[in-house]
Amino acid sequence: MAEKGTPYMRAHDSIARMERACSNRLDEGRALHAIGRGYWAIYTFGYVAEICLKTAFLHFAGLGRDDDASEYVFGKFPARWARAIGVSREAGSMHDLLFWFEMIVEERNIARKPIDRDFSRECAIHIQHVAMHWRPGMRYHPSVRMGDRTLQVAAATTWIVEHQQWLWS
Repeated sequence: MAEKGTPYMRAHDSIARMERACSNRLDEGRALHAIGRGYWAIYTFGYVAEICLKTAFLHFAGLGRDDDASEYVFGKFPARWARAIGVSREAGSMHDLLFWFEMIVEERNIARKPIDRDFSRECAIHIQHVAMHWRPGMRYHPSVRMGDRTLQVAAATTWIVEHQQWLWS
């Protein structure tokens, strides 16, 4: 914690740090679901999907595991990069899962290493399912049971986590 009067300095985000957070948040999402906090579980699963997509993009873009990735995933840089590579989707925010997926697809196309069409369709189905139920602002609301919706988002997120490496390798 910073001393009184010392400006707050956010630790840099790296691929390694984000991947550790991904693993921890996935476990937390499952625990939240188990105790009936489905709304927060869905929020947590969505956050995991976001981390997976961002780290896949950073891996493919050639960032080192411990390099500071903050400028690549926050602020105006991702939108400028997206325009430069021809991403058609306008990011609603830097949490837009479908935006990050399109960033990966376009970056791979430019590198002449396109994602297999069937795999890409399967990815899009799971990403769309999470995106349909998740909003970053969910963390500010009371949690309630969400029934099958939580299980469906958990399954889609788990699929994304298990297949994330094929988005960048």
